[in-house]
Amino acid sequence: MRNQSDLSPILAAALLQSTTSSCITDAELEQPGPTIVFVNDAYCNLMIATREDVVGRTPRIMQGPLTDRAVLDRLKEALKAGETFEGETINYRSDGRPFINKWRIDPIRDQAGTVTHFAAAQQDVTALRTFEAASRASRVIDQASREALAVTNQPGAALTYLATGILEAAEMVLFGYGHVNVMISHPFGDDTIVGGVVRPVRELELAIGTPAVGGRIRVELSRAEAAMVDESALEVLEVRASSAIAMLVAAIVDRQMVGEFERQLVGAASETADGFRIAVRHEPSLDSMEISGDWLDVVEGASGTTFVIGDVAGHGVEAVVGMARLRSAVEVVFATGGPMRDGIVELNRFCFNHSIFSTLLVIRPWDHGFEIVSAGHLPPVLVSDGIATLVDITPGPALGSVPSVDYPITRIEAGHGAVLAMFTDGLVETRNTSIDVGLEEIRRLLSSGGGLDLELLADEVMGIERDLSLPDDTSLMLVEVTRRR
Repeated sequence: MRNQSDLSPILAAALLQSTTSSCITDAELEQPGPTIVFVNDAYCNLMIATREDVVGRTPRIMQGPLTDRAVLDRLKEALKAGETFEGETINYRSDGRPFINKWRIDPIRDQAGTVTHFAAAQQDVTALRTFEAASRASRVIDQASREALAVTNQPGAALTYLATGILEAAEMVLFGYGHVNVMISHPFGDDTIVGGVVRPVRELELAIGTPAVGGRIRVELSRAEAAMVDESALEVLEVRASSAIAMLVAAIVDRQMVGEFERQLVGAASETADGFRIAVRHEPSLDSMEISGDWLDVVEGASGTTFVIGDVAGHGVEAVVGMARLRSAVEVVFATGGPMRDGIVELNRFCFNHSIFSTLLVIRPWDHGFEIVSAGHLPPVLVSDGIATLVDITPGPALGSVPSVDYPITRIEAGHGAVLAMFTDGLVETRNTSIDVGLEEIRRLLSSGGGLDLELLADEVMGIERDLSLPDDTSLMLVEVTRRR
């Protein structure tokens, strides 16, 4: 067969109408051969060429700078042996644009069994391979995030785990071409850098959303390699890497803040000058990508001790930053010793002006018990004489939800030995039951815990069976009255 006219009319019509790119060559494998004797319309569309452009020429016209020599050598050996070949490599259209070509070549034999021609079917799988690479890269970043979040007590190691994962993901998206360098700037020490030193021809600024944290992926590529880079895959990489860095930094900040608070309360398990014993617990969400804004505090001021627990809406860096700002405002407001209602009103104004939305429970001792104000927060549980009851309070709206509102104060009596339990909704919330069910379980557990040391009681409460599938942290503070002033 020297040209299309040598094909049977039925075979020619079938090949011409096929949507699969088809190319038939002679069997001369040494240069300048083989020679193209037939192509269909699908092949012309793939190559952006006319039949006249390619018939009579060699398929080597599809080769270019990134065509894999090893694949071509394997191709030649298979065809010389008269075997079918299947493989993938980078090929080039007539306008010079690269694509990933998956093709199958079968030998065509005459009646004597001699190979006279080869029939090749080609498919552009660039989009598919790009999607696969981006999906694998996302999974690699997710796995690196889990490993990093397991060691948030070692920020340097955690950030290196993540940076290494982002580096591996970037190399996947780039199909292994070029050189990559990943840098994460953060507030925990020197910048974390992985990968070799490169002369960047491509630089991605990872949008983290806070001045204290940033990231950059630098890529060194040849001109030919740069032509294979897919913009959408890079955008997916940027989004995933940015999100992972933000979540990890939030987790580190969250752990450090809780650790600092617990250090501040070292020794608080024994009787304090203010007449209270305190036990605190905090457990981060098991969902490694959902760090939330739970927080607790004990503020000493001119009016004595104020106990605070809150939950800033949202997750990640934004929630943690909002929590840090609100916590600072709380310390300033209650350290002055002004009326508790005035302090809550001022905090609500602060949150509204700074777009912070948070629940808050504030408890301050008085001569016969406690004064309680709730801004959309769950009520506490009071344990007195071995009986635990859910405190009946009238909550005001969450902080930041309305510009101006008055918050009612509830007073309860609590004598020597009474325990007040404050907690966030992670302790009682489930997907399938109401919060009332969780609150009743806490009340029951606290009732049965009479006689336990405060620390053991805190462990008992935190050990309650709860819905760990919810992406929320859990915080608990127990305050025991050791003497009345």
